[in-house]
Amino acid sequence: PSKKRPRQGRDAADNPKPIPDKWKLKDGENFSLFKEYTSDVPKVGQVNICLKYHCGGSCPRGSKCPLRSTHKDLPDNIKDKMNTFMDKVRNT
Repeated sequence: PSKKRPRQGRDAADNPKPIPDKWKLKDGENFSLFKEYTSDVPKVGQVNICLKYHCGGSCPRGSKCPLRSTHKDLPDNIKDKMNTFMDKVRNT
């Protein structure tokens, strides 16, 4: 049986910014790619970056997402950490 994807409801948060190519999920990838790296996800303050929003372009949880405070443009130093994180995920 196929897994149902969460439906994009009225509450979904769509990222209006273009997603950097390095962060985008590639063909054949899904969010399980990040499973073993959850402790390495960059943080904004004490909050992990919402990867659905920043790598997938939309967070289906929207305002109910526990990481919703990261549903915004990231500071340059966090973008650098995200680039390093994505290199680690894809090259290990």
